[in-house]
Amino acid sequence: MSKKISLLDKRDVLKKLNIYRKKIKKGEYALQLVELNYNNSCNFDCVHCFSKNMDTGGPKLAINDIKNLADQAHEIGVWQWHLQGGEPMSWDNLDEIINAIDPGRFHFFITSNGWYMTEEKAKTLAALGVDKVSISIDSFNRSAHDSFRRKAGAFDKAFEAMEHVANAGMQVNINTCVSSENIYSKQLIEIIEFAGEKNYTVLLVIATPTGAWAGRNDLLVDENGIEFISGLKKKYPFIHRDLYPLFNFEWGCRTMNGLIYVAPNGDVLSCPFIHIKTGNILDEPLKDILQRGWRVKYFRDFNARCLAGEDDRFIREIIPKYTTEKGVISFEEAFEKSDLYDK
Repeated sequence: MSKKISLLDKRDVLKKLNIYRKKIKKGEYALQLVELNYNNSCNFDCVHCFSKNMDTGGPKLAINDIKNLADQAHEIGVWQWHLQGGEPMSWDNLDEIINAIDPGRFHFFITSNGWYMTEEKAKTLAALGVDKVSISIDSFNRSAHDSFRRKAGAFDKAFEAMEHVANAGMQVNINTCVSSENIYSKQLIEIIEFAGEKNYTVLLVIATPTGAWAGRNDLLVDENGIEFISGLKKKYPFIHRDLYPLFNFEWGCRTMNGLIYVAPNGDVLSCPFIHIKTGNILDEPLKDILQRGWRVKYFRDFNARCLAGEDDRFIREIIPKYTTEKGVISFEEAFEKSDLYDK
C-alpha cells in the first residue's frame, strides 16, 4: 500500500485555490467544484433521496469521458472534486474512476452512506489521493436513522465507516439533512457535539422539495430555522453550509457559479437539487455549458439563500416545472427570456 497523499503535496490544488481566491475577491465568475454522479444505483432507499425521480437516460459516461471532463475542469481552474451517487462505494470500478479524474489535481472527496466502507477500502482511498469522506447521518438515534434510510443496520455501519476513514488519515465529514421536522431536535445537537469531540466537520443540507420530497414544502426550513442554524454556526464553527462564506468573502448560493453537478449520462445541472440541464458534456465543451448557465439570472445574481430550499420565488415558479414530471428538464423548458441575461 502506497503512502497517503497529503493535500499539502497537491501543489496544483494549492495554486488553483489561490487563483480562485483572487478571482472571487475581484467579483469574477469561477468554478470551484465538480460533483459527479457516475452511477445512481444505491443499496439504500432513503426517504428524502434527491435523485429519486432523476431519470437521466441515454448513454452513460465512459472512463475516457470522465477523464476528459476532469481535464477540462482542471484547465479552467476547478480545485475541488466530489464523487456522489447513488452509493459510490458500490461501484465496481471506483478506483478506476478516481484514477481517471486524478486526485492529485483536486481536493477530492466522496459522499457515502458508509455501508461498504471497510478498513482496507479506506486505506486504498487514502492512497489514491482522496482527502475527505462525507458519511450521511440523519439522527443520533439508531432506529430513527435506520428508518429514515430504510435500511436496518445503517446507523452502526455509518459509525464504523467514520472510524475507518479517520484511521486511514482522511478528513471525516458528517452530512445531515435538516428539515422542519428535526431542526430543533436533540438528535441534531448530539450529532454536532459528537463531531466536535471527534474533530469531524458537519455539513448541514437543508430540505428541498425535490426528488422523493417533491411537493413537500411543509418540510422546508423557515426563516426562524435559518436563524437558528446561524446561531449553531457561531457556537460550533466546524458546521458548514454550501452557501457559507469561503475565504471570508460573502458567498451565498453557488449554483453554476461555484459548482456544477454532472449526472450519469453527462447532463450538467447547476445543483443536485435543481434538475435543469444547461448542456451535456458528451455534446459540447464544459466552457460552453458554463457560459449558457451563467446567462440565468437566478444562477448569476448573488443570492444569500439557497435557491432550491429557501428562495420563495424559485421554489414557487421554477421547481414545480421539474418535480411534476419524472426526469431532468431542458434549459429552454425551465426559463423564460426574462430569466436570462443576453450573454
